[in-house]
Amino acid sequence: MKNNSAAMLATVALAGLVALLLSFFDTGTCVVPDAEGFTTCAEIANQRVWAAWILGAVFVIGLAVSVTRKKKR
Repeated sequence: MKNNSAAMLATVALAGLVALLLSFFDTGTCVVPDAEGFTTCAEIANQRVWAAWILGAVFVIGLAVSVTRKKKR
């Protein structure tokens, strides 16, 4: 069995993306304590969107590298 790090990275990124998308986050029902240093619900939602895009990009790049390497052999 050969080590395919790109495929492994793509699989982990896909699992993280699915978990992120399954965990519903509603900014309307979000409650954040009024303490200094806490982020707002809008910032949390924005961070989740960025995380989804990054995980999606890592998945696509990892899959593309894995398929490209397999075709070259």
